[in-house]
Formats: sequence, C-alpha cells, structure tokens
Amino acid sequence: MLEAAFIDPTNPLPANPAGVAELETTLAALAQAPHPWQVGPLPDTAEAISGKTYVFGSNTLDVATLRLEFSNDAEATLYMNLQGRDVIWPIGLDGKYRTEPDGLALRGYWDDPQTFVFEIFEDGLSTYQLHFEDDRVLMDAHGMEFEGQVENP
Repeated sequence: MLEAAFIDPTNPLPANPAGVAELETTLAALAQAPHPWQVGPLPDTAEAISGKTYVFGSNTLDVATLRLEFSNDAEATLYMNLQGRDVIWPIGLDGKYRTEPDGLALRGYWDDPQTFVFEIFEDGLSTYQLHFEDDRVLMDAHGMEFEGQVENP
C-alpha cells in the first residue's frame, strides 16, 4: 500500500479513518501535561548508592559504567558510559520527564526500597530496572540481565 505512494506520489493512499482516529487520540494524550507523581522521601538505598560507580562486564547494551546521584526528591542524574561514550541524563522523580537536546526524555521511581526503575522515551518507551544489593547492581533491560559491581568498594 505504501509502495504505491512512493512510486507515484500523485497516487494517494486509501482513506484510513480508524488509523487517523488512533493517531489523533495518541497525539492528544501526548500533548497533555504529565500528571506529577507524589514525591516522597527517598529510600535509604538512594543515599547509600548515590555517587557510587558500578562497573559492568561485557553485555549486549554495551554499558561499561553507571552512577546515579540523588540530590533531591524530585530529580536524579544518571551518569553512564554507554557504547563507549559518556552520557549524563537527568531523571524526573516526580512523574515528569526530563528532556535532553538529543530527544531523550527520562523519569524514574523506586519500585521497592532496593529497586530503582527508570524509563527512557525516545522513539518509544523503554523501561530499565536496577536492583541494588550490597556492592552489586542487577540491571534488567528488556528481559536481559547483567550485573555490575561497585568500583573501589
């Protein structure tokens, strides 16, 4: 169907009212301001891990290091060496995405006192879980799990 429009741009695609309605609903939802989450006190784990660098072995996402800093209850900062480059991303803890010039938007929350979850919205939504225990972090990314250790514990 799309092929015909690419081959002959004067040949319009057939009407798709259901697709147009779905697109309009999605665009309307995205245009609404996000509802902020209740910001509460951070768990003790946030203070315990804040500023610590975790080093990962070889993994499919090519994450070499990861560090979170929790400076207040509403925002954290994620520092990561990802695919050979250093990235610094703010993460909204209040339900609002923090956006980056490169198009990424991040927000996060504590699922339980040991597990921090962050979402990255770019071309779609990706969710990552970080479970902290002792000097280790277990990262779950799209069902793939890999472990990091605190650098210089």
